[in-house]
Amino acid sequence: MTCIMFDLLEERVADVDRKAEMRELRDENILMIDLRDPSDDELVEIIVNELCGYLATHFDTDTCKAMELGFSELHRLAASQHRYNQESAR
Repeated sequence: MTCIMFDLLEERVADVDRKAEMRELRDENILMIDLRDPSDDELVEIIVNELCGYLATHFDTDTCKAMELGFSELHRLAASQHRYNQESAR
């Protein structure tokens, strides 16, 4: 499932260096990325706003349901981090 998240981030992030970083993380089978720094909020925001739609357009309904538990936790954590980042920026 991690490679799916890196595919999403690579596809949607604007910066070419960040795209390359996401590609490298996926290709090296890295299972985790630390997005706690507010400077990573673009990536966090992509997860929050685009993950569900990305899954729906790239996978059939049964596959989406099978991945729902893992991705719902990721989405919840990303939403919490995004709120924190937004509050820190004020």
